[in-house]
Amino acid sequence: MCRIPGVGDQTGTDAYILTKYQDISLVLRDPDRFPLLSDEGDPSTRLEREIISSQGFADAVGARETLRPNRDIQKLHRQQLTDPWVGPTGALRHKTMVTRIANELIDSWRNDGSVEFVRDFAAALPQTVITKIIGFPLKDMRRLRKWEEAQVQRFVFGKTHRNLMPEEEERANAQALGEFHAYIQQQIDIKRTQRCDDMISFLIDVHFGLIKAD
Repeated sequence: MCRIPGVGDQTGTDAYILTKYQDISLVLRDPDRFPLLSDEGDPSTRLEREIISSQGFADAVGARETLRPNRDIQKLHRQQLTDPWVGPTGALRHKTMVTRIANELIDSWRNDGSVEFVRDFAAALPQTVITKIIGFPLKDMRRLRKWEEAQVQRFVFGKTHRNLMPEEEERANAQALGEFHAYIQQQIDIKRTQRCDDMISFLIDVHFGLIKAD
């Protein structure tokens, strides 16, 4: 465990970077003692929220707080909407498709005598599978890869435990993520009239929420 004095989420508190499995497991399994805090106060994510919201996607920016405001609803949300597609209950559903894609990727380079394994298989396989499951066109994978990189840019290149980037990079990254939101909206509009066996088509018809007991 690494202690960073004076830079906790609340004034006058310290931050800690956990390095042992036992410590990480303890925090994840005790939400009452270690609640998941909102990132609205983080200056970097605040700028990202402002830019993406200004592009017309404020609802998407706040989806975590509105759709999954606590761990119980988050668990229900995952079990009902996510797991049947990309969770443990959905894994066998895609076995045939994953096997076919793996074989096609191997066939594309096995006679070449060499292969760039990460690019041509280790990365290409999950990217292709997830693209198919979600329902994005495979022809858009090059564009999607750019947006995938934008999603994790701060965690790869950001500084300090808050993953901060210079404001110019923050703005450029937020702009790219806004473009991704616009692309997703385009795909949703298409699926409204052209249903397929994919996650987007499924989610279009979902009304998710809890009925509170009197």
